[in-house]
Amino acid sequence: MTFKNPGRGINTLALAALVVFTFLGLGFLLVFTDAFIDNIKHPNRIYVGVGLMVWSVMRAWLAWRKYKRDNENREHEEE
Repeated sequence: MTFKNPGRGINTLALAALVVFTFLGLGFLLVFTDAFIDNIKHPNRIYVGVGLMVWSVMRAWLAWRKYKRDNENREHEEE
């Protein structure tokens, strides 16, 4: 007996989206606002903020690609 969890792909995608929006927001916060200005000085704020934004875009793309690939595999298994 095999049990297939139909919501696994969408749950993983939703969790990835939550993480992506969190890190994207933190990146924008560091680059475009004065929040944490006393703790992180100017050039490092830009580096960290841009790094977080690039990572979050890459993570979103990889999560979407994995979600689409898993759906295609699931469709082929059902045939």
